[in-house]
Amino acid sequence: MFDTLSGVLDDYMNAVPTPKGSVRPAGRSVPVIARFVLLDGSEEWRPCTAARWTDRAVLVSCGDRTFGQDYTWLPVEDVARVLRPGRPDDDRAHD
Repeated sequence: MFDTLSGVLDDYMNAVPTPKGSVRPAGRSVPVIARFVLLDGSEEWRPCTAARWTDRAVLVSCGDRTFGQDYTWLPVEDVARVLRPGRPDDDRAHD
């Protein structure tokens, strides 16, 4: 199901294609914070859940379970479990 989603690349500039090869399921809901780059270039950080991942991409789900969730593959650099203040040259910290 998760590996055949299409159409998400039109929604966010930083969305990546569905990875080929081994995709690991989360096994349980893993809360994350994901960065979405909108088509106008602005950024939004949203609370999401990691559903699957590879070494290069994470499938995140965001939205209300009642009304349906959006699933989007994002680069691992745009998904974090924790945000920490960083150095001036790196304002994002990932664990």
